[in-house]
Amino acid sequence: MAESTRVLYHSIVDKNGDEVGLATLTPSEDQREKIVLAKPYVIPVLFLPGIMGTNLRKKEGKDIAWRPPNTDLRGAADAICQLFSYLFKNAKDRANDLATDMVEVDPSGPLDAGRSGLPKNVLVARGWGALMRSSYQPFLGELQYHLNSLAEYDFDRCEADLKNWAAEDGQTPPSDWGAHGGEALTREEILHAATYQFDVWAGGSTGCRATVTPVRPSRT
Repeated sequence: MAESTRVLYHSIVDKNGDEVGLATLTPSEDQREKIVLAKPYVIPVLFLPGIMGTNLRKKEGKDIAWRPPNTDLRGAADAICQLFSYLFKNAKDRANDLATDMVEVDPSGPLDAGRSGLPKNVLVARGWGALMRSSYQPFLGELQYHLNSLAEYDFDRCEADLKNWAAEDGQTPPSDWGAHGGEALTREEILHAATYQFDVWAGGSTGCRATVTPVRPSRT
């Protein structure tokens, strides 16, 4: 990197999920060009599970209608409560509880940020609470993390390097993952994707339709 240029800060994701660049003023004697690295465009990525992986509540009263039992120690209590509630219902009553005209997506489920680096209010705003925590949210966290760490620019060498998943598997042919066709990504295509910010959202399903209700995080 030329001495006439100074990189101040990489961009970061703030508590509201926005990408920002922070910098401090420099002495007036420092006349070098200043650079704040940021991604100016956002691409939303929407993940939609089926009804069995969605938290549901009754439209009237907002009581829990279905909460997928999380398959880990943290979800043991949820599984027991779900099983206990069904012990006193026959098959018809259980089916009625899940009637599509009687239920709606419940976005208030437990949250797991995983490696996403996102605060709780952003997870809520993006609908992660509508999905089964143990099965889906760790995956969403990995997706958020890897999509936003595809490459890093080395200013000393004036060249970008692929990182993490992109460096290890990004150029692997789809057939290696079980696909019947398709071409592998090129290095140039991955570097192009790395210039975008990917925001992972979640939407729940009531069986007949999917629902996504974005909520702007509070700035307080």
